[in-house]
Amino acid sequence: MTRTQPPTSPHYGAARTVVAAVTADLDQLRIGENLTRVHGQDGQTVWRRAIAPGDGWCRAQHAPVCAWPRGAALCVVLQWWPCRQTPPPQRGAHWAARLDAVTAGLRSLGYTVEHAGRRPDPATDRHAELLVYRTRPGRQPPRRPPGAWAHVPPPRSTFGWPENTPHSRLQTRINLSALPHVADVTVRDLATCLWPPSARYAACVTVTPAPGSPTHEALGSAAAAVRSHGYRTRQAEPAVTGTPPPTAFLAYHDGPDFRSVTAAHPFPH
Repeated sequence: MTRTQPPTSPHYGAARTVVAAVTADLDQLRIGENLTRVHGQDGQTVWRRAIAPGDGWCRAQHAPVCAWPRGAALCVVLQWWPCRQTPPPQRGAHWAARLDAVTAGLRSLGYTVEHAGRRPDPATDRHAELLVYRTRPGRQPPRRPPGAWAHVPPPRSTFGWPENTPHSRLQTRINLSALPHVADVTVRDLATCLWPPSARYAACVTVTPAPGSPTHEALGSAAAAVRSHGYRTRQAEPAVTGTPPPTAFLAYHDGPDFRSVTAAHPFPH
Protein backbone atom coordinates (compact mmCIF):
# COMPACT_ATOMS: atom_id res chain seq x y z
CA MET A 1 0.00 0.00 0.00
CA THR A 2 1.24 3.51 -0.75
CA ARG A 3 0.41 7.02 0.33
CA THR A 4 1.75 10.46 -0.54
CA GLN A 5 1.84 11.81 3.03
CA PRO A 6 4.98 11.51 5.17
CA PRO A 7 4.76 9.19 8.20
CA THR A 8 4.00 11.86 10.79
CA SER A 9 1.25 12.06 13.39
CA PRO A 10 -1.51 14.65 12.93
CA HIS A 11 -1.07 15.57 16.58
CA TYR A 12 1.48 18.03 17.87
CA GLY A 13 3.76 18.56 20.86
CA ALA A 14 3.97 15.79 23.41
CA ALA A 15 1.29 13.72 21.68
CA ARG A 16 3.28 13.67 18.44
CA THR A 17 6.44 12.70 20.33
CA VAL A 18 4.71 9.78 22.06
CA VAL A 19 3.26 8.40 18.83
CA ALA A 20 6.62 8.78 17.06
CA ALA A 21 8.47 6.96 19.86
CA VAL A 22 6.10 3.98 19.79
CA THR A 23 6.11 3.95 15.98
CA ALA A 24 9.92 3.65 16.01
CA ASP A 25 9.67 0.64 18.33
CA LEU A 26 7.03 -0.96 16.11
CA ASP A 27 9.35 -0.63 13.12
CA GLN A 28 12.24 -2.05 15.15
CA LEU A 29 10.11 -5.11 15.89
CA ARG A 30 9.07 -5.29 12.21
CA ILE A 31 5.40 -5.13 13.16
CA GLY A 32 4.76 -1.49 12.21
CA GLU A 33 3.99 0.10 8.87
CA ASN A 34 7.73 0.17 8.05
CA LEU A 35 7.23 3.03 5.63
CA THR A 36 9.92 3.49 3.02
CA ARG A 37 10.25 6.44 0.64
CA VAL A 38 9.90 5.83 -3.07
CA HIS A 39 9.68 8.31 -5.92
CA GLY A 40 6.25 8.68 -7.45
CA GLN A 41 5.06 10.35 -10.61
CA ASP A 42 5.16 14.13 -11.09
CA GLY A 43 7.87 14.50 -8.48
CA GLN A 44 5.68 13.35 -5.59
CA THR A 45 7.18 11.48 -2.67
CA VAL A 46 5.34 8.25 -1.97
CA TRP A 47 5.57 6.21 1.21
CA ARG A 48 5.17 2.47 0.81
CA ARG A 49 4.61 -0.10 3.55
CA ALA A 50 7.13 -2.95 3.68
CA ILE A 51 5.21 -5.74 5.43
CA ALA A 52 5.91 -9.46 5.44
CA PRO A 53 3.06 -11.43 3.84
CA GLY A 54 0.69 -12.93 6.38
CA ASP A 55 1.80 -10.76 9.32
CA GLY A 56 -0.56 -7.82 9.27
CA TRP A 57 0.73 -4.49 10.62
CA CYS A 58 0.36 -2.03 13.52
CA ARG A 59 -0.16 1.71 13.81
CA ALA A 60 0.18 3.81 16.98
CA GLN A 61 -2.63 6.32 17.48
CA HIS A 62 -2.85 9.31 19.82
CA ALA A 63 -4.49 8.74 23.22
CA PRO A 64 -5.64 11.83 25.17
CA VAL A 65 -3.59 12.20 28.34
CA CYS A 66 -6.74 12.43 30.48
CA ALA A 67 -7.60 8.85 29.44
CA TRP A 68 -4.18 7.31 30.18
CA PRO A 69 -4.07 4.59 32.84
CA ARG A 70 -3.02 5.97 36.22
CA GLY A 71 0.77 5.86 36.54
CA ALA A 72 1.42 5.83 32.79
CA ALA A 73 4.41 7.77 31.45
CA LEU A 74 3.19 7.45 27.84
CA CYS A 75 0.25 5.74 26.19
CA VAL A 76 -1.12 5.05 22.72
CA VAL A 77 -3.98 3.18 21.15
CA LEU A 78 -2.41 0.49 18.98
CA GLN A 79 -4.34 -0.54 15.90
CA TRP A 80 -3.48 -3.95 14.51
CA TRP A 81 -4.62 -4.69 10.95
CA PRO A 82 -4.72 -8.29 9.72
CA CYS A 83 -3.36 -9.63 6.46
CA ARG A 84 -6.03 -9.08 3.83
CA GLN A 85 -5.21 -12.33 2.04
CA THR A 86 -6.16 -14.52 5.03
CA PRO A 87 -8.99 -16.91 4.02
CA PRO A 88 -12.17 -16.44 6.11
CA PRO A 89 -11.94 -19.89 7.78
CA GLN A 90 -8.45 -19.01 9.06
CA ARG A 91 -9.15 -15.47 10.30
CA GLY A 92 -9.74 -16.44 13.93
CA ALA A 93 -6.45 -18.35 14.17
CA HIS A 94 -4.60 -15.60 12.27
CA TRP A 95 -5.87 -12.89 14.62
CA ALA A 96 -5.07 -14.89 17.76
CA ALA A 97 -1.55 -15.83 16.66
CA ARG A 98 -0.56 -12.38 15.41
CA LEU A 99 -2.02 -10.49 18.38
CA ASP A 100 -0.09 -12.80 20.71
CA ALA A 101 3.09 -12.09 18.72
CA VAL A 102 2.52 -8.32 18.79
CA THR A 103 1.85 -8.41 22.53
CA ALA A 104 4.99 -10.46 23.24
CA GLY A 105 7.15 -8.19 21.10
CA LEU A 106 6.02 -4.97 22.78
CA ARG A 107 6.32 -6.47 26.26
CA SER A 108 9.91 -7.45 25.45
CA LEU A 109 10.62 -3.70 25.08
CA GLY A 110 9.11 -2.86 28.46
CA TYR A 111 5.59 -1.87 27.41
CA THR A 112 2.44 -2.88 29.21
CA VAL A 113 -0.03 -4.26 26.67
CA GLU A 114 -3.71 -4.69 27.57
CA HIS A 115 -6.38 -6.30 25.44
CA ALA A 116 -8.78 -3.74 26.86
CA GLY A 117 -12.13 -2.48 25.62
CA ARG A 118 -14.63 -4.28 23.42
CA ARG A 119 -13.49 -7.71 22.33
CA PRO A 120 -12.88 -7.68 18.56
CA ASP A 121 -14.61 -10.12 16.23
CA PRO A 122 -12.43 -11.32 13.33
CA ALA A 123 -15.56 -12.08 11.31
CA THR A 124 -16.88 -8.51 11.34
CA ASP A 125 -14.13 -6.13 12.52
CA ARG A 126 -11.52 -4.66 10.21
CA HIS A 127 -8.88 -4.32 12.94
CA ALA A 128 -8.19 -4.78 16.64
CA GLU A 129 -7.21 -2.13 19.19
CA LEU A 130 -4.79 -2.63 22.09
CA LEU A 131 -3.88 -0.32 24.96
CA VAL A 132 -0.08 0.12 25.01
CA TYR A 133 1.75 2.17 27.64
CA ARG A 134 4.82 2.51 29.84
CA THR A 135 4.55 3.16 33.56
CA ARG A 136 6.53 5.75 35.46
CA PRO A 137 9.29 4.54 37.84
CA GLY A 138 7.81 3.13 41.02
CA ARG A 139 4.32 2.74 39.56
CA GLN A 140 2.57 -0.50 38.65
CA PRO A 141 -0.10 -1.02 35.98
CA PRO A 142 -3.59 -0.64 37.47
CA ARG A 143 -5.40 -3.83 38.35
CA ARG A 144 -8.33 -4.62 36.10
CA PRO A 145 -11.22 -6.79 37.32
CA PRO A 146 -11.98 -9.96 35.32
CA GLY A 147 -14.27 -9.24 32.40
CA ALA A 148 -13.81 -5.51 32.94
CA TRP A 149 -15.13 -4.57 29.49
CA ALA A 150 -17.51 -7.48 28.87
CA HIS A 151 -20.46 -5.08 29.04
CA VAL A 152 -19.24 -2.84 26.20
CA PRO A 153 -21.79 -3.05 23.37
CA PRO A 154 -20.81 -3.83 19.77
CA PRO A 155 -20.57 -0.98 17.27
CA ARG A 156 -23.94 0.19 16.02
CA SER A 157 -25.00 -1.05 12.60
CA THR A 158 -27.73 1.52 11.87
CA PHE A 159 -27.57 5.27 11.61
CA GLY A 160 -30.24 7.95 11.65
CA TRP A 161 -30.82 11.67 11.70
CA PRO A 162 -30.91 13.45 14.01
CA GLU A 163 -28.29 11.45 15.85
CA ASN A 164 -29.31 9.89 19.17
CA THR A 165 -26.06 8.47 20.52
CA PRO A 166 -24.23 8.92 23.85
CA HIS A 167 -21.87 11.31 22.05
CA SER A 168 -24.63 13.46 20.55
CA ARG A 169 -26.62 13.54 23.80
CA LEU A 170 -23.64 14.75 25.82
CA GLN A 171 -22.68 17.37 23.22
CA THR A 172 -26.28 18.62 23.04
CA ARG A 173 -26.52 18.97 26.82
CA ILE A 174 -23.29 20.97 26.84
CA ASN A 175 -24.51 23.19 24.00
CA LEU A 176 -27.75 23.93 25.86
CA SER A 177 -25.93 24.95 29.03
CA ALA A 178 -24.38 28.33 29.78
CA LEU A 179 -20.95 27.04 28.77
CA PRO A 180 -20.83 28.64 25.29
CA HIS A 181 -20.46 32.00 27.07
CA VAL A 182 -17.41 30.69 28.97
CA ALA A 183 -15.71 28.29 26.56
CA ASP A 184 -15.97 26.29 23.38
CA VAL A 185 -16.48 22.69 24.52
CA THR A 186 -16.11 19.73 22.17
CA VAL A 187 -16.91 16.08 22.87
CA ARG A 188 -14.80 13.42 21.14
CA ASP A 189 -15.47 9.70 21.27
CA LEU A 190 -12.73 7.45 22.61
CA ALA A 191 -11.62 3.98 21.60
CA THR A 192 -13.20 1.56 24.05
CA CYS A 193 -9.75 0.39 25.20
CA LEU A 194 -9.43 3.85 26.84
CA TRP A 195 -12.72 3.56 28.73
CA PRO A 196 -12.53 3.03 32.50
CA PRO A 197 -13.48 -0.60 33.25
CA SER A 198 -16.87 0.33 34.72
CA ALA A 199 -17.89 2.77 31.98
CA ARG A 200 -20.85 2.32 29.67
CA TYR A 201 -19.62 5.29 27.66
CA ALA A 202 -16.57 7.56 27.79
CA ALA A 203 -15.43 10.64 25.90
CA CYS A 204 -12.68 13.24 25.86
CA VAL A 205 -14.09 16.72 26.53
CA THR A 206 -11.85 19.46 25.15
CA VAL A 207 -12.24 23.00 26.49
CA THR A 208 -11.13 26.17 24.67
CA PRO A 209 -11.70 29.13 27.02
CA ALA A 210 -13.39 32.26 25.72
CA PRO A 211 -11.14 35.32 25.47
CA GLY A 212 -10.38 36.57 28.96
CA SER A 213 -11.61 33.41 30.67
CA PRO A 214 -8.92 31.56 32.69
CA THR A 215 -8.32 27.99 31.53
CA HIS A 216 -8.77 26.47 35.00
CA GLU A 217 -12.12 28.20 35.52
CA ALA A 218 -13.35 27.13 32.09
CA LEU A 219 -12.33 23.53 32.81
CA GLY A 220 -14.07 23.64 36.17
CA SER A 221 -17.27 25.05 34.69
CA ALA A 222 -17.30 22.46 31.91
CA ALA A 223 -16.67 19.58 34.32
CA ALA A 224 -19.43 20.80 36.67
CA ALA A 225 -21.88 21.00 33.77
CA VAL A 226 -21.00 17.48 32.63
CA ARG A 227 -21.36 16.07 36.17
CA SER A 228 -24.75 17.71 36.52
CA HIS A 229 -26.00 15.32 33.85
CA GLY A 230 -24.84 12.20 35.70
CA TYR A 231 -21.33 11.73 34.35
CA ARG A 232 -18.10 11.22 36.19
CA THR A 233 -15.11 13.34 35.24
CA ARG A 234 -11.38 12.73 35.52
CA GLN A 235 -8.41 14.93 34.75
CA ALA A 236 -4.90 13.82 33.84
CA GLU A 237 -2.45 13.32 36.67
CA PRO A 238 -0.37 16.47 37.33
CA ALA A 239 2.85 14.47 37.01
CA VAL A 240 1.85 13.61 33.44
CA THR A 241 0.58 16.91 32.16
CA GLY A 242 3.14 19.28 33.71
CA THR A 243 3.01 22.53 31.77
CA PRO A 244 1.09 23.93 29.95
CA PRO A 245 -2.08 23.22 31.96
CA PRO A 246 -4.50 20.58 30.66
CA THR A 247 -7.30 21.62 28.32
CA ALA A 248 -9.33 18.39 28.35
CA PHE A 249 -10.84 15.90 30.76
CA LEU A 250 -12.37 12.44 30.65
CA ALA A 251 -16.14 12.15 30.99
CA TYR A 252 -17.75 8.77 31.48
CA HIS A 253 -20.96 7.17 32.65
CA ASP A 254 -21.18 4.07 34.83
CA GLY A 255 -24.66 3.17 33.69
CA PRO A 256 -27.17 1.86 36.24
CA ASP A 257 -24.54 1.67 39.02
CA PHE A 258 -23.56 5.32 38.61
CA ARG A 259 -22.80 7.23 41.81
CA SER A 260 -22.74 11.03 41.62
CA VAL A 261 -19.46 12.86 42.08
CA THR A 262 -19.45 15.64 44.66
CA ALA A 263 -18.15 19.11 43.96
CA ALA A 264 -15.43 18.53 46.58
CA HIS A 265 -13.85 15.88 44.34
CA PRO A 266 -14.40 17.12 40.79
CA PHE A 267 -11.68 14.96 39.23
CA PRO A 268 -11.65 11.60 41.03
CA HIS A 269 -8.82 9.15 40.32
